[in-house]
Amino acid sequence: MQDVCPANTVEHVGLGTADPVAYALVMDAVRHDGPARPGRLAADVCMRAFMPGVDPATYERRFPETNAAIVANLSTATPVTEEPPLKPYVLAR
Repeated sequence: MQDVCPANTVEHVGLGTADPVAYALVMDAVRHDGPARPGRLAADVCMRAFMPGVDPATYERRFPETNAAIVANLSTATPVTEEPPLKPYVLAR
């Protein structure tokens, strides 16, 4: 994150729920073959406050609710000792 936007100090939850840089990198990787390339990101990505779809008026107010949902999901998740094998569709080209 800091390689793209040196002042970006997003924490783990914000990375997956609101960060515009993380969103832009993921979308770049999804839309192109190979990994994301920061050079393809919009010039103003570091100036954005939120990823698309995040309502700035409610994000901070709902943050405790988001954290509670994450904790609830983690507490009921089935632990695994290793990664499962890849599904055939992942390997198909």
